[in-house]
Amino acid sequence: MNEIENTTAATPRGRITLDDVKAALEQLGGDPFSTNAAKIREVLGRGSLATIQRHLETIRQEVIAERMPPETGEVPPMPKDLMQNVWEAAWQAASSSLLERCQRLADEKERLGTELAAAVEDRATLVAETERLEAALDESEVQRERLAAELAQKSNAFEAKISEMAAEQERLRQEMDARIRDLEAKLHESELQRQAVQDALDRATEKAAEREGELRAQLAEAHTQIARLTAIIEKFRSGDG
Repeated sequence: MNEIENTTAATPRGRITLDDVKAALEQLGGDPFSTNAAKIREVLGRGSLATIQRHLETIRQEVIAERMPPETGEVPPMPKDLMQNVWEAAWQAASSSLLERCQRLADEKERLGTELAAAVEDRATLVAETERLEAALDESEVQRERLAAELAQKSNAFEAKISEMAAEQERLRQEMDARIRDLEAKLHESELQRQAVQDALDRATEKAAEREGELRAQLAEAHTQIARLTAIIEKFRSGDG
């Protein structure tokens, strides 16, 4: 068993060939009629039972062909005693043909019996494999239902989270809209205040300009009076001299 397992572990992956089946058959004793495809697959560790069975049938046909007596079709030379020899030849031919036929029938019976036993064993193996696959399928169905339930639970939780996020987003949007409206109101109020200050500044500037004009006029008048008084004083000084 260890030798078979080691051989299986070292077997390369790939398509099963006739040589692969022959090599496995040698490990099982070399008789293709005393084994089946399932046992050969255990040795190979790979391959489909149908492919292995096809190669096994080819090997069995080769063995049967080797066991068949050769048919040369050569005619022996005419004997001296023709009648006696003809009779002996006929008797031997009949006996040989009968024995050959009996042997062929016995071999065919043995082959069919072996193939039947192998087929029964193969059927049992296939039934066991089918039951194993059905059990695996049932287990897969259970796992699928469990995963579907988990997925549904996660999907519900995800949808709840999306609803929660949507509600929070709506709340934030409303809050932002309120803040924008408040800022727009304050901006409008500030604009009104700025306009009022600008108007007041314009009025103050206008008044300052008017006052400046008045002061300039007064200053000019004062310069005129000073000049007139200066002329009078100069004239007065000139008269005294």
